[in-house]
Amino acid sequence: MTVLIVVTAGLLVGTKFLDCWTTDRGLRRGLRERNPLCRPLMERFGGRAITWAVFGLAGLIVAVAASAAIQTDETWYRAGFIALGLTVALAQAGAAWHNQGRLVRGR
Repeated sequence: MTVLIVVTAGLLVGTKFLDCWTTDRGLRRGLRERNPLCRPLMERFGGRAITWAVFGLAGLIVAVAASAAIQTDETWYRAGFIALGLTVALAQAGAAWHNQGRLVRGR
């Protein structure tokens, strides 16, 4: 099960990177962030800084949660990490896909 936890963590970090990378590309091309929670932070502190800070924070959270899942003997925790992690990775991949579509369409 440890291998599945590591793969899930990799997918989480990888899809978050793609989400942040496509967001950064869109911001550099003049597109605005559509997320109403992040938009004010991006306007105040800069889009690129916030985008990559979010990536760093997400990576830290994934590392801590994956480490805890690997170290525990609780099967429910390990399975929960994998199930929730794969769901979140799928959502992040969808966000990256949407961002890429916005870049192609220019909206």
